[in-house]
Parts: sequence; structure tokens; C-alpha cells
Amino acid sequence: MQPYTVIFMGPQGSGKGTQVELLRSFFQDMSDTPIFHFATGDGFRSLMKDDNHTSKIVAERMHQGVLQPLFLTVWMWGGAFVQSLSGNEHMLIDGYPRTLLESEVLESALDFYKKEKVIVIHLQVSDAESIKRMHSRSREDDHDEAIAKRLEQYHTLTKPILEYYKNHDRYHVIDIQGEKSIQDIHQDIQLYFKQ
Repeated sequence: MQPYTVIFMGPQGSGKGTQVELLRSFFQDMSDTPIFHFATGDGFRSLMKDDNHTSKIVAERMHQGVLQPLFLTVWMWGGAFVQSLSGNEHMLIDGYPRTLLESEVLESALDFYKKEKVIVIHLQVSDAESIKRMHSRSREDDHDEAIAKRLEQYHTLTKPILEYYKNHDRYHVIDIQGEKSIQDIHQDIQLYFKQ
């Protein structure tokens, strides 16, 4: 199986993390190609467990629903790229880019690692469904004010990236209806990789 580079996009609560894990299992069953996966949100939640000045500011911003600054985001996933990539693995990217500027930095990394073709899985869910799912997962930062802020940021900052990707030869955007069952969504996604 050829190594794939896959970016998962969609609002918070759209099921990106769940579908990344299912695709990872699917790839593992198909071949022994190594898999690199880094979720930015998990990285920030891990960073918040540290007891330092930066972790306290990150926790405060997370609670407010405010995007973390570019330098921290790039420091986390850029460092993971440097430490973990060998050149022959599937790359599963979850939780970024969230702004056009982040997408430009990520694109420079894709250029550097010669990732010519990138699949973008766009999980489409309504705001109402996204809110319902975020409430059900019971995270401390999933309160009404933070949820509203994150959805606003998704619509104003992240969705324009999809339009850019749809008009760029490197990227192949696949729109997936994200309000089906978890398994049905996974089957819709894996159909592309069975071709």
C-alpha cells in the first residue's frame, strides 16, 4: 500500500479523532506501512498537565475557546515531524491547520517532505450536532461560551482553508456526511482507499 498523507477537517465534535483511529486500524490491517499520527488538541491537553507558565496560559486559552498561537502549534507538530518521520509512513493529520496561516506553514512542511498528493477528509456536521456532541463528551473546556467561540472560529478561519484546498492540485478534498453512524462514516472514508 502506498503511503498516504491525510488531513482530517471539520468542526469540533465532528468525530475527527474517532475516524482517524478507525482509519489507522484500517491501514494497519491492509499493510505493515508505518503510521504517523499527531493530534494538535491532544498535544495541547498534554501540555496543560505541565506545571509552568506556558501551560497555565494554554489552559486559560483552552477554557476560553480561543485558538492557541501559531508558534506553539508549529512547535508541537513541527517537532513531532522532525522526531518521528522516516519518509515511508502514512501521515494522519488531525486538528490543524485551523487558519490560512497555519495551512501555509503546513504546506512548507509538505514541500520539505515531498508530499505531493494530500487527501483532505472533510467531515460535515451541523452546528447543532457539533454542539450536542461537545456537550456529551464532558470536557472542562466544552462549556457554552467556549463552544460558541470555537464554532465561530471554525466558520471564519478554518472553512476558507477548504476552499483553498479545493482549488489546489496537491489536495483532493472528500466531503463526508458526518451525521451518520460512526461505522457508516468509516465505511464512506475507506471506500476511497480501496480504489
